[in-house]
Amino acid sequence: MRHERLNEAGLIYGESAPQGGLNVSKRLQLLNRIHPFGGQIAVDLGCGKGSYTSEIAQWYDVIMGIDIVPENVSIARERLRLNGSGKIHLLCAAGDAIPLADESVDSVFLIEVLDHVPFLRLCLEEIFRVLKPGGMLFLTVPHCKFPWEIHPVRFFGGLWEPGWFPFLPWFKSLHSRMATARVFSKRSLRELGEGVGLSLIGMETGYPPLEHRGGARLRSFMNWLETTRLRDFGLILAAAFSKPTRGNLHGNANTAEN
Repeated sequence: MRHERLNEAGLIYGESAPQGGLNVSKRLQLLNRIHPFGGQIAVDLGCGKGSYTSEIAQWYDVIMGIDIVPENVSIARERLRLNGSGKIHLLCAAGDAIPLADESVDSVFLIEVLDHVPFLRLCLEEIFRVLKPGGMLFLTVPHCKFPWEIHPVRFFGGLWEPGWFPFLPWFKSLHSRMATARVFSKRSLRELGEGVGLSLIGMETGYPPLEHRGGARLRSFMNWLETTRLRDFGLILAAAFSKPTRGNLHGNANTAEN
């Protein structure tokens, strides 16, 4: 097994989406439909090589891209230097140790990252800390109802990359042993967010845009599925959470004490 590709939790480091591609536009459209983007300062946590960072920048005065892999940050910095954007800043740091002040950020974007981080709660607690009261967390993760596992799987002592492994996400115990990335249900994602004090604004599901495979006909078929009752079996689970304002935080604390 290629251990260098796995973190301390046995999860694989995520790959960056191509700049300007369908994967980027699809996920941002889903999130922006749940709640409009906008504000002064945003963080793209787990920014990879900056493909989402450069797109999100249009809605904010300043955006900070943060990634744990130094090579990703270097590539993103070079790409954004060539684009001449002075509003984008890049840092190398872990999601559970964000180098920003308390209540300093209007929005945090966590796109296809939570399925790879070693410590879920620590990461979300850090996001809660840096968000201003009323600030927004926008995130996407793989949905457990999608019938294929799209990440490499552990198989006979090694990592096997079949492309799409059929039905594995539907078998929770088997998935936890074989998969190298997490999948989430709507319920589990909501409980994670609310467990650190965030309030759910809304959720959307969507099928993959098939940027690298399938062709136009299959892409059209996936788009059609989103208009049917089978929409809830899509790969993409998108959610928006807000950090309560100070008055609501105080009210929530009283409720918890009662």
